[in-house]
Amino acid sequence: MNRREQIRHYWLSIVAILAMLGIVLFPTQHLVAQDAVVATGPSDAAGATVDDASFMWQLQSTDAVEKDATSSPAQDDADKSLLLDEQLYIPNVQTEPQAEVAHHNGWHTVMFEGFEGAFPAGCWSVRDNNGAYDGSHLWDDTATGAYVGSWSAHPNDGAIYRNIMDTHMRCGPLNLQNVSGDPVTAARLTFRYWLDTEASYDFFSWEYSCNGITNWTAGQKRSGFSGAWVGVTTSLNGCIGSANVYIRFHFSSDNSVTDNGVWVDQVRVEKFY
Repeated sequence: MNRREQIRHYWLSIVAILAMLGIVLFPTQHLVAQDAVVATGPSDAAGATVDDASFMWQLQSTDAVEKDATSSPAQDDADKSLLLDEQLYIPNVQTEPQAEVAHHNGWHTVMFEGFEGAFPAGCWSVRDNNGAYDGSHLWDDTATGAYVGSWSAHPNDGAIYRNIMDTHMRCGPLNLQNVSGDPVTAARLTFRYWLDTEASYDFFSWEYSCNGITNWTAGQKRSGFSGAWVGVTTSLNGCIGSANVYIRFHFSSDNSVTDNGVWVDQVRVEKFY
């Protein structure tokens, strides 16, 4: 190898080393050129569902499952009637006896969202929490998967999620105060989700606040692959008496590996009186 070839080989080696250091020290600069790819939505067309509390997660947060020390047998029975309860609030479906139960001494819907109409609208707002990095990525309604109907919510508008995402959708204020002298004795948030994320690194979570958009109480945090629609019931009993209740769904990802994401459907807040 002559002197000129030695110099050329030396500089090529320097360039290669610098490129490798750039990938290691500044990984985010290589993510800007990602193309939006439509996510592969929920595959269980029959609408299979499982209970989040009993699902055997490979990887999940260490948050303790919320338990309500004030629950009574009557409230427990009401919780078990979730499927029938949903039927009470589907227009043109409930029977007269069901409507009578729904009118008094039962679960009453404060807010329901099936994402079949305009979104975000009404109580909902959406936010990209990581600023202008890699563009704006927001929760939106999408027809790439649904538990009921044709639409649900997705953190990247139905596209495979991006690296370094931090986005949420929020609904409020919601009123959990007594109604016409009838005391509210229980309150809850219910919804369904279908999950496909990088396990232990990219997370879907939910939380609530009893006094506006501060002092959030964490629900659960999930990552990995659910394989089916998962049903969730979260107690809001701590917010009874407040007219300033908010709920929030959050999605975040790290700086490598992306997947289909999470779909959320049939979001409902109810109070029992």
